[in-house]
Amino acid sequence: PVRVKYSNTRCALWGHPVEHFKDIYFCREAIEFLKGRRENPFALFLYLWAPHPPLIVPEPYASTFDPEKLDLPPNVGLISDGEPSNRRRGIAAQLAEGISEWEWRRVWAAHLGLVRLADAGIGEVLKALEETGQKGGTVILFTVDHGDHLGQHRMYQKMEMYEPAVRVPLILRAPGCPHRSFDRPVSHLDVMPTLLDLLDIEAPDDLDGDSLSESVISGTPPPDKPVFCQYSGNPTIGDIRRAVITRRYKYIYDPDDIPELYDLVDDPLEMHNLAGDIKYLEVVQRLHEIGRSWAEDHGDWVEFRLVENKEDEDDP
Repeated sequence: PVRVKYSNTRCALWGHPVEHFKDIYFCREAIEFLKGRRENPFALFLYLWAPHPPLIVPEPYASTFDPEKLDLPPNVGLISDGEPSNRRRGIAAQLAEGISEWEWRRVWAAHLGLVRLADAGIGEVLKALEETGQKGGTVILFTVDHGDHLGQHRMYQKMEMYEPAVRVPLILRAPGCPHRSFDRPVSHLDVMPTLLDLLDIEAPDDLDGDSLSESVISGTPPPDKPVFCQYSGNPTIGDIRRAVITRRYKYIYDPDDIPELYDLVDDPLEMHNLAGDIKYLEVVQRLHEIGRSWAEDHGDWVEFRLVENKEDEDDP
């Protein structure tokens, strides 16, 4: 039933002129809006579907990447050591069941083709912004709402807490600010207070996120704080996840299964669950408490039960 109700891994050619593809249309409308502007201020929200299942790709982007020549991530088709049993019952795992390497290659080629399409469309919008003389005073933010598994962990689409699904770009350009990048976890909750700060608008007191404007303007690294992710899918098949992510570790809590802990520095592909290792008991308990406190403060209906290490219980 899952493979019928959700977009599966099939790839198809968009059989119409590329200018009729909806993302191209959205970009064209954005460009017309910018060309029609004569006064500031303005706010423009540009939504693009690509790259998103179903993977229907127009030419020339459908032929941009040769599936046979792609280097796939090494964990495509593989399951991590110590993976909780609930993961195979989840929707992302069910969608990937029985998919061959060749099918994953076609998925990657189609996905990357849609990425190239989106990149080209956004480039045209930015070009129009510059040509109309509006780039200099405009704050530009690019992000996406989620990533997708494309075979990693033998999964497809989002609906899990692993990096392919939850690690997304956040690119922000503000007038007069030089280029810099930071490899620290930040949250979409930080977007609103950041934009309000950059626009010199007073932010409400009850926002959960932190402004990153100081990092954008002066280059000061963002606060080194944990970020939180959640997925509340179908409880009847154990599809509930909560995650606490720091620069080094990711802790995944499932109220119906064992926890997960991954070292994102030594194990960036998240293939070795460390939660059952007594050496990491303190890390697991600390991140569990951080997640429990966040859930309690924000009215989460999922109860964070105390994590007990079975190996520790058996020690004399």
